[in-house]
Amino acid sequence: MMDRYVWTHDVGNGRHGGTKATRDCYDIAEEMGWIRFDTTLSGGPATRVRRLYHILSELMRVDRSSTFLLQTPVYGIGNQLIAYFIALRFKTITIIHDIDRLRGQTSNISEHIPRLSQVWISSGKLAEHVQVPPGAGRDVRTLMIWDYLIPDFRGPANCGIDGPVIFAGNLDPGKVSWLYNPTIHRPPLQLYGVNHDVERLRAGDTYVSSFDPDKPRFQEPVGWGLVWDGAKTGTDDAGSDYESINQPHKLSLYLACGIPVIVWAKSHIASFVTERGVGICIENLSDLHQAIKRIDSIQYSEILKSTATISKELRDGNFLKKLL
Repeated sequence: MMDRYVWTHDVGNGRHGGTKATRDCYDIAEEMGWIRFDTTLSGGPATRVRRLYHILSELMRVDRSSTFLLQTPVYGIGNQLIAYFIALRFKTITIIHDIDRLRGQTSNISEHIPRLSQVWISSGKLAEHVQVPPGAGRDVRTLMIWDYLIPDFRGPANCGIDGPVIFAGNLDPGKVSWLYNPTIHRPPLQLYGVNHDVERLRAGDTYVSSFDPDKPRFQEPVGWGLVWDGAKTGTDDAGSDYESINQPHKLSLYLACGIPVIVWAKSHIASFVTERGVGICIENLSDLHQAIKRIDSIQYSEILKSTATISKELRDGNFLKKLL
């Protein structure tokens, strides 16, 4: 009997958004009738090896005409072997979240998985950068934006034109060096996330807290959500290239909460933000203050209306549902 399975395994659930998109894809697929096939590996080495053998045996009994939904990148040799086996044996649809090689990391076996898949679901321009043999055909479906499920949604954030600019995410100085750079002219930010360096915070910036990504909470009122990843400052610093390809998940976080956004004008998401009227685009962080001042209360109100429409779509998982 042909079935549709969504491959699941424990990806963790800390006070960060690193696994949020993966877990949301599990839930959206299950809501659409896909069957969860859980292969979580746990315990000591011997227990994990026995579990791996049992999982592969179970997969051998699944009808080969079945379809599996996979997600990459995949971490951990056991998980990578399972995903590779699934891609070899069944028709697979692969959701591509990131390509480690493009982020300066060592490529691993998980990058081979999309090459074996018949269908790719990719955000941004990631699909264009998967290395495949010349002439290899794939059904590539572009995910306009990552959905963001909020199970216990209590209503949109209270937003106001005079509210602060927030930045949420990994605050590690190695990842967002611009955040701690005192020479960059920008207004103060309200910060949320993990790995902040309290001793290096700039004067005016305020660290609030981290939060459960399934239950985002912000001090109110909120003005704007800043999407500014990598090491770049809006020039040609390291990190800017990937942002012109990828679809940052914090964009979905802000919009799902009803918060309008500010993004880099040369990023891939700039066209989405402009076309949907959910924020403003700037060339450089030094433009941030003036860009906000140029928005009057009527314009801000229109942006909030557009944001509210997108917010519901994201929380309902509509973007992935349309592709599946």
